[in-house]
Amino acid sequence: MIGSSLPRSLFAALLLLPSSSPGQAAPARPEPARAAAVRAIDLEIELDPGTGGVRGTARIDVESGSGASAPLSLELLDALVVDSVTRGGADLRWEAAPPPAGGSGDRGTDESPHGGGQPPRAAKRLRVWLEPVEDVEPSSESPAIEIRYHGTLRQDWASGERAGEIHNFAVDAHVGRDGIYLSSGVPWYPRPAVLEDAGEADGEGPAPLIDHEVALRGVPGMLLVASGNRVSAEEQVVGADEVWRTPFPISGVAVAGGPRRAHTRRVGQVVVVAHLTEPSSQFADALLDAAAGYLELYQPLIGAYPYRELTIVENFFSSGFAYPGFTLLASAVIQMGESSLRPGYLDHEMLHAWWGNGVLGAPRQGVWSEGLTSYCANLMRDVLEGRDDIARAQRRSILERLSQLDPKADRPLATFGTEDGASRFIGYQKGSVVFAELARHVGSDRLWYALRNLAATRMGELTGWADIQRSFERSTGRDLDAFFDFWVDGSGIPDLSPRAAVWTAGEGTAGELRLELGEPTPVAVPGLELRLLGSDEPVVATVDVPAGVTTIEVPLARRPETVEVDPEHQTVRRLPPEIWMPSISGISASKPLRILRARGEEAAIDERYGVVVEALRERFEKRGELSEERVPVSRRTRRGEGGDVGEPGHLLVLGRAAAAPAAAELRAAAGLELDDAGSRFVLDGEEHAAPTDAVLACVRRPGEAGAVACIVWGNSAEALARAHLLTFYGGDSLLRFEDGRPVERRRFEGAERIPVAGDR
Repeated sequence: MIGSSLPRSLFAALLLLPSSSPGQAAPARPEPARAAAVRAIDLEIELDPGTGGVRGTARIDVESGSGASAPLSLELLDALVVDSVTRGGADLRWEAAPPPAGGSGDRGTDESPHGGGQPPRAAKRLRVWLEPVEDVEPSSESPAIEIRYHGTLRQDWASGERAGEIHNFAVDAHVGRDGIYLSSGVPWYPRPAVLEDAGEADGEGPAPLIDHEVALRGVPGMLLVASGNRVSAEEQVVGADEVWRTPFPISGVAVAGGPRRAHTRRVGQVVVVAHLTEPSSQFADALLDAAAGYLELYQPLIGAYPYRELTIVENFFSSGFAYPGFTLLASAVIQMGESSLRPGYLDHEMLHAWWGNGVLGAPRQGVWSEGLTSYCANLMRDVLEGRDDIARAQRRSILERLSQLDPKADRPLATFGTEDGASRFIGYQKGSVVFAELARHVGSDRLWYALRNLAATRMGELTGWADIQRSFERSTGRDLDAFFDFWVDGSGIPDLSPRAAVWTAGEGTAGELRLELGEPTPVAVPGLELRLLGSDEPVVATVDVPAGVTTIEVPLARRPETVEVDPEHQTVRRLPPEIWMPSISGISASKPLRILRARGEEAAIDERYGVVVEALRERFEKRGELSEERVPVSRRTRRGEGGDVGEPGHLLVLGRAAAAPAAAELRAAAGLELDDAGSRFVLDGEEHAAPTDAVLACVRRPGEAGAVACIVWGNSAEALARAHLLTFYGGDSLLRFEDGRPVERRRFEGAERIPVAGDR
């Protein structure tokens, strides 16, 4: 996830032009006032964690436009106070306006990182006139505007923490003993702004890209980092002054750090640094090893790492944020140990150095960087490192969720990051498989070549989807209009499920298999795999499916008995509900949900089950139907009595309610035997009676496509201490837990197979 701001442009208000009288020559049209363009901002920052104090000097280098000069429009957090505004030793006239009514008036922060998420704190407007207040000769021809300011930046960051989540979007500017975080998403220093008040021009263009230099006064006991490249001494010393400079103009800079120690390693031309607390120092070598491996894996594929250092900063609140040259990871993530090095964590944040913090996202043109970063890391790292089974499971999981999308929520990928645009799932997960589908169209090697070219030619440039398409077309020599029209600007995915399969014998050994589709294919699909099953060994056939067809024709030497479609889930397509893998994430608001709980459940255990209920309730509060029922539990309970599981929809059965006879069919499907006393369970004949043992098992509901039934069971309240995290385990059907940690996983997958009709 990129930590950046919603870009905006600097626009000047136009002067009103005088009208001419009839019969008179119109006077010469005066040149409109133009705001000075900001070329660079140099910052000197002093931070006081004890008080939350910030004291800064911003030197703003401007290039005045021709003609009359309009005031320079800036923004600054309202919690900060301007002390003086000078230029070349002379005072400048300036004024501060309160934040605009009805909005914070700043760039905003967001989970997508380009605006629209948590409301950021308010920012005031500064207008600075470039002419000195008095007739004072400047000390140089074009001196910088110098703004001195101070204030206090404190936030209750803990209130934004959410169990099981690694992104706390409520934090934007905090200085404290626990840590320092100044996001580029808010104006914690004076920077160009767009005036939206009446009578002022409203910005429509990109954010001004500006060279930045940040000189940080050392904070005793702390290590700090800022956006860009560190240009001070090579060795990082706790409490030392540091200077950071951006390698190319960007829209804003961030600062982060805290009471940490530096662990350093050089990898080729890149210095990898981990800023860790003492409890996390045991993970330093693993983090440095992983980062070194990522650089060795990805640099040959997408080009040299764009910064001098890759700094991994342990953050004091939940975060997985990437900034130019550094990434913030929460302590909880780092202390996951080996699990934190799975695809999608550190590798994802590092890759934002290329996508988003190297090749920059163009404003209001959709956020493409999360999809491309997810393709390279979350989706492809398992492939690149040879973990084919895990990669296949990841692809299938994404395709199932795409297939389950409510059509109203299925917005185009190009709208991710825009107002009322696509969801995070579409931006990240669908974005990743769209790039995978593009690789299938142009070839994997050609795709990586195109990505290297994209990085080489667009580094430091504002880039949108149209720029990406043009870059890929130049690199591949392919016209990609149809691809981008459907996959990026359109919505939905192809439905390639055959409704019938018919074999027609030809002369000799020739023949043809015809797969009848339910609707015309909306886009060309290359390389659809078909596994042909019969009396002999399975045979895999690959067929290119043109756009607009309703029949797939495959020449074959002999008639198969059944056909399995896309067994490795390589093609982005709609999966039929009958084969969706049952999991707790499959309990969606598309169907009603019934929750069964036992009467007389032990209070401490019942409270834990209530946490699971509340987590699911959030999904159904606005869009779905949810009901909850207490059922008696006894071996004498008759089938159909209280808690009959035969009603349609999703079903969640908690604790001893799952031991009732009415749930016997569900238990059998999962291979579970439960003790109605609530103290043990048996899984496939093996007893698990430890107080800290628990199980989550989800199965398909017979006769109702897409409906899921899940059982949650813990042998004690202690076994359910991490029950609030259960809804995050959507990648598997059955998980067995010991001490709150999954120790066994199973996936109850279904395959799409269709029998073949026709003469032998």
